[in-house]
Amino acid sequence: MSDVYYMNEAVFEVPQQGFVDHTVTALNAITPGGRDIGIRVHRSALPADKPLRVIVDEHVAEATRTLPAYALLWNRDAQIADAAAIELGARWRGEDSMNYSRQAHFAVQGLWLLVSVNAVLEDLEHADRAMEQVLSTLRFAR
Repeated sequence: MSDVYYMNEAVFEVPQQGFVDHTVTALNAITPGGRDIGIRVHRSALPADKPLRVIVDEHVAEATRTLPAYALLWNRDAQIADAAAIELGARWRGEDSMNYSRQAHFAVQGLWLLVSVNAVLEDLEHADRAMEQVLSTLRFAR
């Protein structure tokens, strides 16, 4: 027996061994200042026994533990694309600069979806503008 796995470009079968989809979609560009900016969408199975707030708090705790000078700048509950979400902004020290991440976390269709825009802290406004466009046009398949 097998399960069918769908991608945008193709479909294939995998053995029924409990494979879990941890797809990461990565989009990269350059800001007007010539620096990298990236949009990421991470998807993981949603733990049945944890509310989204607990998942996000654990995610922030792990970032605090592992990223140098990590600081949560803000955190809020939101309603985006007809789904409950938790948004946050954070910064941390990278190899060459302070970095910024604007994130939106969702619990939809049995998945924990993390949508983020990441840039150097100096490009915070560009990252926020990019995220606002992503979130204002986001539509979940039903």
